[in-house]
Amino acid sequence: MKNIKFLFLPFLLILGFLSLSACGLNQKESTWDRIKDSKTITIGYEADFAPLTSSQKNEKPVGFNVALAEAVFKNYDIQINWKALDWSAKEKALQEGKVDLVWGPYTADKTREKTLLFSQPYLLANAVLLVTKDSDIHNIGDMHNIAVGGQKASAVYDLFSNYPHVLKNIVKENLMVLYDKPSQGISSLMAGEIQAMLLDQKYAKTYLQEHQLQDKFNILNTPYPQKEYVVAARKKDKELINRVNKGLEEVHQSGEFSELSRQWFQP
Repeated sequence: MKNIKFLFLPFLLILGFLSLSACGLNQKESTWDRIKDSKTITIGYEADFAPLTSSQKNEKPVGFNVALAEAVFKNYDIQINWKALDWSAKEKALQEGKVDLVWGPYTADKTREKTLLFSQPYLLANAVLLVTKDSDIHNIGDMHNIAVGGQKASAVYDLFSNYPHVLKNIVKENLMVLYDKPSQGISSLMAGEIQAMLLDQKYAKTYLQEHQLQDKFNILNTPYPQKEYVVAARKKDKELINRVNKGLEEVHQSGEFSELSRQWFQP
C-alpha cells in the first residue's frame, strides 16, 4: 500500500503543476492591462495626411488625430508612442502587435469587422476631386475616359471601388491610378500624368493652403456618401476599445473636441 501511495504522489504533483500552469495561461495579461501598467501605448498613423496626422522623418507627428488621441489618453495618464505606418499594411502591423491601435484616416467595413474592433466614429469625411485650374473638368459628368488617381488602401479607394456608378464605370480603363501617399498623386496631377485626384476634403484644403497652391487647383464636390473615421484595434482588445470610446466621450463633454476642431480644420 505504501508503494502505491509513493507512486501516486508524483502524479498528484504533476497534475497540480499543470493546473497552476493552466490558471496562469487563463490569467494572461490583457493589452489594456499592459498599457495601464507600462503607462505607454503604441499607435500607428499615416504620416502624410494633414490636418489629421503628418510628420517629417524622425519627428513627432502633429494634427487633429494626434491631439485628439493625446487628449483621450491623458485622462488615463498614458503616454503615446507614435509609429508611422505603410498605410497599405496597417492591418498587418496591428495584427502582428507592432502597434496597439491604428488611429488614422481609417474607416470600418464588413470585411474588416471580421478581424478587427472599431471605436465609435469620431469624424465625418467627404471625398472630393482635385483638378487643375485650367482643366475642362467642372463636375463628375466631365470625368468620362479621364485618368483619376487616389491613395492605395484608403477611404477614397474604398469609395471608388464600392460605388462604381459614381466614377469607376466612366474613368479611363475603369481603374484608379494608385499612389502610396496622396501627395504623390498631387505631384502627378501637376505634371499632367493624371487629370484628377480623388481625396479627402480636409486633406485637399490643407495641402493647398500649406503649399500655397489655391490658385493652381479647383476642388470639386462628389456624390459619394460621407465616410466615418474610426480607431481600429485587434478583435481581442475589447477593453482597450471601450477605454477609447469612454475617452472620446469625455473629450466631447469637456468641449475639448470642439476646440481641437476649430484649431485644425478650415471653415
